[in-house]
Amino acid sequence: MLDAALEGEQEEGENLFLTFLVDKDSFALAIDYVHEIVQLQPIVPVPQQQAHMKGVMNLRGDIIPVIDLKHRLRGVETQTTDRACIIVTDVGGEHAGMLVDEVSEVVNIKQEDLLPVTETGKGLDNCVCAIARDGECVRMVLDCDAVLGQGQHGMAETCLPLSH
Repeated sequence: MLDAALEGEQEEGENLFLTFLVDKDSFALAIDYVHEIVQLQPIVPVPQQQAHMKGVMNLRGDIIPVIDLKHRLRGVETQTTDRACIIVTDVGGEHAGMLVDEVSEVVNIKQEDLLPVTETGKGLDNCVCAIARDGECVRMVLDCDAVLGQGQHGMAETCLPLSH
């Protein structure tokens, strides 16, 4: 299902999200903003950047900025393991990578299972835009722009899947 979702084979009415772990917490990102998932690559640090900015990587000739999502959300640097990977996002044609502890799966979350986050519950620079109920699991849905600090598109546009 992950390959099909990443290749755009999404049916009408589906709310597909890529789920992943940061520490032991489950997060979700609308699949529309996932360009690809890659194994850890060499990352070149860029001087005088925010602490969560790991640096840049060369991905088949494209220079992609990479953030450490655990550091961005928790203030603690990711200890890389064999399960850690980089989610390469695409927001408005701009690519960026997010280092995560582990990618889980692609899930279809019904609209009624996406609960809005109140202003007091958003925190983390409004990175969390919704809470998703997925069976027994609760996942925090991330706003791609807010996480990456781009702020170009507005929360609603980069939180939920694109309209089909």
